[in-house]
Amino acid sequence: MYYIAAILRFLTLLLVGLPVTFGYPASDGELAPRAAQKFNQYASMEDCKNDRNILYHKAPRSFECVKIDPKTDVFFFNTGGLWNAQAFISDDCSASKAEGWDKVMYYNTPSDHCQPVLTAAVGRVRSFKMN
Repeated sequence: MYYIAAILRFLTLLLVGLPVTFGYPASDGELAPRAAQKFNQYASMEDCKNDRNILYHKAPRSFECVKIDPKTDVFFFNTGGLWNAQAFISDDCSASKAEGWDKVMYYNTPSDHCQPVLTAAVGRVRSFKMN
């Protein structure tokens, strides 16, 4: 009976998302560690490129909406184990037909560089999420 209870506890932890770091194949065929999700906000492109004077740092979970501070002009993100990132002109990571679906900026590949908050494609980005 003890073993069954232990197995059930293990499976429960596994199912509710016990933190596990997965790897991905590196260019040399070895298994390389996967970077964690990262989202930083900066006041300037120079601060972002030099990773200094961070206004806000977050390691967002999948589908977690991050509101971008009005003082932020540049943000940096790394999707880590996630695949997609979206930036929105709304404060709550929503887009409706009234706002126009074209007002969502999609980043379909992992980023490891600085992104301006003001874009020609969508205007001023005010929230961000990854999945």
